[in-house]
Amino acid sequence: MFPTITVVATGDLHVCSETKLAGLSANFGDEPLVLAQSRRMLAWVAAVTEDVKADFVLLGGDVYDGPTPSPAAEEVVQQFLAEVRQVGAAPALLLGNHDRDAGGRRRTALAPLASNIGRPLVVEHPGAQLLHNEATGARLALYCLPYPARAEVLRAGLEQGLGDEHIVRGAGLTNQLISAALDAIAKGLVSLARHHREASPGDGPRAPQALWVHGTVRGSNYGSRKVPESDPQVSTSGWEVFDIVPCSHVHKRQPAPGLPAHLAETHGYIGAPDRFDAGERDQPAGVTVFRFAYPDGPEPVVSVEFVPNPYARRFVTVDVADFDPDVIAAELQGLSPLDVPIYQLKGQVSDEHKARLAVTVRYLKEQGALLADRTEVVRTDRETRVDTELKADTSDLAVLKATIGSQAELSPHEEDILARFAALTGDIQ
Repeated sequence: MFPTITVVATGDLHVCSETKLAGLSANFGDEPLVLAQSRRMLAWVAAVTEDVKADFVLLGGDVYDGPTPSPAAEEVVQQFLAEVRQVGAAPALLLGNHDRDAGGRRRTALAPLASNIGRPLVVEHPGAQLLHNEATGARLALYCLPYPARAEVLRAGLEQGLGDEHIVRGAGLTNQLISAALDAIAKGLVSLARHHREASPGDGPRAPQALWVHGTVRGSNYGSRKVPESDPQVSTSGWEVFDIVPCSHVHKRQPAPGLPAHLAETHGYIGAPDRFDAGERDQPAGVTVFRFAYPDGPEPVVSVEFVPNPYARRFVTVDVADFDPDVIAAELQGLSPLDVPIYQLKGQVSDEHKARLAVTVRYLKEQGALLADRTEVVRTDRETRVDTELKADTSDLAVLKATIGSQAELSPHEEDILARFAALTGDIQ
């Protein structure tokens, strides 16, 4: 019997110093609240790594929320990597779409990590890597599909046999073309994994084989959202050859489409370790642990465990008709700012109600609430008509106000605009 190999897999960390999340512009001590939450989340992942005695930690892309992370965000990730190494695990990072700039031309957010002393494995290009933990002797074969840089994927796809029939003349690098190139690359990785498996010596444990993906798998479920039009897609053809296929990019945990049911736990999206918007409020957040045992010889047998994050952000949607400020104020009592739920008010209100809400929301924020007013003002048909007509005259009204301010004589046209403005405002009084 050979030693068990344990892998902690996660992705879509989105570590950042600022965010568009409702209310998270607040601070926690000397740092932004959202960064403090990321720090705690990564400390928890490191604790899980130690608890399960992991040989490897895979960060499957979108490590940062953008291609130029702040020094503080970089320090949080570097501290995590040091903690992981300290407990005996070998870390690896895969490039995600948030880790590179839109054109894929400049240095990526992960590049500095690859140049550090004691650096982790950083994968920015498609291909195969053998990950080796020198402390435990464990090995893991990675077949990598980072988020595609379009020109690079096209070149690699052509090398893997992308036919001339896929070339779109005069149309640039369309998603259809890039998807075809991704399929060609994936097909090459499948063939390579099959060759490696057949060539594996039988006198020792076969290293588990993982297809590691950051991107859109064709047929994936984006929940209430549509698949982004900018995303190329890759098919699951031949993925049965791999022992596991941990995918990131879609935060919703789900099996990869088009594969046999017995692969549902091992092949698919592993989810994110935290929640990032109200649309994810009901989704589980955590990390996936893969264990490879060798009960009957050199072939690994995989088991899967999902470990939920007890510190994951909580999003709460409140209908404005049920909004009770006293209830929210009471819920804040005794909570650390790191644990305060993120509330969003929804519903339709009048202008007057909206104004009252603004005062209440401001008061609750002063008490430490993370609260966003997403209510919509309902307008009558007459008010809508007034708004439309006034907007049509916005530029003229600006000139009119400037003219009145200078006490100059009004032109006939300016007097006409002023008369229309007075008529419209009088019409709704």
